[in-house]
This record gives sequence, structure tokens and C-alpha cells, in this order.
Amino acid sequence: ETVVALHNYFGKIFSKDSNEFEYFKELINPSQELLIEDILMAPSILEITSDIELIKHALVTCKYLTVVGDGSAVKAYVKPEQNTIILRDIPNSIAVEDIHNIFATAVGPDGRISCPPVVSARCANDHWFVTFATEEDAKVALISIRESKFDNK
Repeated sequence: ETVVALHNYFGKIFSKDSNEFEYFKELINPSQELLIEDILMAPSILEITSDIELIKHALVTCKYLTVVGDGSAVKAYVKPEQNTIILRDIPNSIAVEDIHNIFATAVGPDGRISCPPVVSARCANDHWFVTFATEEDAKVALISIRESKFDNK
């Protein structure tokens, strides 16, 4: 129960709209790291628990943070969003509009055109990188085009 409370607290440290961020913002270095010793001295941490080992354990196991360097600091864990689909073996000579049309006309599993709009599409070495607004949009688009063929491929 205390570890959960600590994890929730740690999740707010790097959130700019939280009171915790206001306390820590001056202590966060240019690499966006915060020394563990600064966290251990925070009055609001001590309101949760004064057990230093439990706090350190919670820091290491917190999904919101990554322990960096020699273990003396943490930084926010940022999961990169996977919102790009790669289409392989489609020539560079194909027009960008044709790539957009692959998605604009894709029929989903329910038989309806349901593909989210393409944000951007670019080509490199016959590989098209098609980007959507969110990871969820990219997943929906991928399902929608899974059975599609382009130029008999």
C-alpha cells in the first residue's frame, strides 16, 4: 500500500501541472534528471514514509521513472509512441497521394472504410513511412490495410 502511494507520488514529480513538480523543478538538472537524495529529503515523501529503503525500492520499481547512471538519479520514463507504419517494397516513384489513398480507401474488418487520416508519408529506399496522429490510429490503420494489395504486392 505504501509502495503504491509512493509510485503515485513519483508519477507527479515530472508532471508540470502538479504541486510536486513545483517543489522539484529547481532541482531537476538540464538532462531532466533528479537526484535520489533530493527526493528522499522532500517533506511530502516523508509524510508517506520515512523508510529510506522502501522509498529506494519504490523508485526502482516505479513505472513512471527510470534510474539513470550510477543509480543516484532518476528521470521520467517516456515510452515512445509507435505511430508509424512501414510499407516495404513500394517504389519511391509512387506518388504520395497514392500512399494516402491506400489508407483512405482501406476497408476494415467490419466492411466499412474506417482508417484514420494519414498525418504524413515519406519514402526512403522503397520503404514508405506512414505516420498517424496516435499509436491507436496506427493500429487501426494497420488492421484496415492488412489484407490490402498495392500494385499486386
